[in-house]
Amino acid sequence: MAATFIAEDADSHKGGQDRDFLFVTIYVHGASISSTTPSPLTEANLNGATVAVSLAQTTFGAGVTASDFDLVTDVPNVSISSVSGVTSGSTAATLTLAFTGDFSTDETLAVKVGAAAHARSGDLTTNAVTVLSTGVTDTAPSFGDASVSARHFPAGAAIAPFQIPAATGGNGAITYDLGRRADGTSSLPSGLKFDATGADADGCPGTAPRTVCGTPTVTGAFPQVLTAHDADTNRLADDRSSLVFVIRIYGASISSTSPASLTEANLNGATVAVSLAQT
Repeated sequence: MAATFIAEDADSHKGGQDRDFLFVTIYVHGASISSTTPSPLTEANLNGATVAVSLAQTTFGAGVTASDFDLVTDVPNVSISSVSGVTSGSTAATLTLAFTGDFSTDETLAVKVGAAAHARSGDLTTNAVTVLSTGVTDTAPSFGDASVSARHFPAGAAIAPFQIPAATGGNGAITYDLGRRADGTSSLPSGLKFDATGADADGCPGTAPRTVCGTPTVTGAFPQVLTAHDADTNRLADDRSSLVFVIRIYGASISSTSPASLTEANLNGATVAVSLAQT
């Protein structure tokens, strides 16, 4: 933007030689959201959506990461999971969003570019785009008054498959996880498996959904948590339901012999110590 400053004195002479001019160019730098994918953004598509941010009259610096950006929004539990397409000297960046919340009215979303991320001074805040609510009240699935009693099985023998109660409610189809620890490993006793749908070829074919089957190979007490999730994107604790129970596998083992190595010569009179587990 160009500006012209004119200096004149107080006399009546207003000719060109009795004034002076100063020409100044003013640069205003800023940031804007140039596009989103998908468009428009909605509660249903916000998780994994991308937002393209463009700079004007400034450029991005080197080493820009997701931490150089902030979201300005009342949408709950939305964050920037990654940034791509940005290099030193460029004017564009693509932000990928992560969303696990729920909201019941339309909201807006803008992006703040931190001062350290670009070549000129100050934080820059983009224009706001609208994020549409689905208009559906978020409800959690529930097991109600259902419970699962402790189950006891002998090691080394196929168990009689048993079915776990179903949850009801929530938004959309309900899916189930059983025996999944935070690190992704299973808490089920070795040899047992959980078939959530009844159609898992690696589960318990020909059984009903939510069935545990198999042949346990180890003894011990194995606490279990069955978690029900509905089909929306909300994965907060208040949008799921859980049942807690324990599977106990009992058995017997020879813990020691005396003498330690049994032979034909010492077998007469030798002792064998038998130990029970979970019984």
